[in-house]
Amino acid sequence: MMSNLEIHGNKIKLRTQKKATIVPLSGGIDSVYVLEKLLKETDDIILAHHIHLLNQDGRHKVEAERCRKIVDWCRKEYRPFEYSESAIDHRGLYRKGFDIIAVAFEVGIVGRSYASKFERVADRWIFGLCMEEEQDINRRPHIINACAASSFPYPSPELFRLPIISKSEQMRYMHEDLVDLCWTCREPIWRDDGGFDECEKCPSCDLMTNARDQLKAIPEGKPITVTSLENVFR
Repeated sequence: MMSNLEIHGNKIKLRTQKKATIVPLSGGIDSVYVLEKLLKETDDIILAHHIHLLNQDGRHKVEAERCRKIVDWCRKEYRPFEYSESAIDHRGLYRKGFDIIAVAFEVGIVGRSYASKFERVADRWIFGLCMEEEQDINRRPHIINACAASSFPYPSPELFRLPIISKSEQMRYMHEDLVDLCWTCREPIWRDDGGFDECEKCPSCDLMTNARDQLKAIPEGKPITVTSLENVFR
């Protein structure tokens, strides 16, 4: 990558026309699906970013651990990409708001940091979303505004969404090692040895149980019909 860099004092300029895409990485199936698909099907400059969302659920430690393992696996199996982390602590508040809006604000900061360092803005950001958990359309303006506010004075990256598919279809596309590394439980049960187990009761665990059952029901050898990004990014 150094051949694509121009150094001017403390400024670094990228000599490349590749798209720069920010991927908020939670460690769950949806976001890891996005990361793997972009790494496999594009030559984008990938800026993966994990946010430690500290709240009463207490899941931030396991999510961070899984994200780092996922990043290491993807760098080894696919190609190099950027990875960073930040934290938001809502444990002292009665209500914590919508995670996706907090994520959007952090995405803007990631884009601003990238623009300051490399003298070019990030082109887009893509967050993971499955058919079973499609977001309320009323949140979209607030998501876009949150990202724009923290991107200032740079242009904010475009919010882009991949074609929505089911959780089981995402898992079918993904490498089984990555599926195993993902963490989806919102209320992990901590063991005396410092490890953790899924609670098997929260809405995310219920969703994953259904997704796993659907995955098992798919006939062996049935072609994967997930849309290619070659058609999406025309």
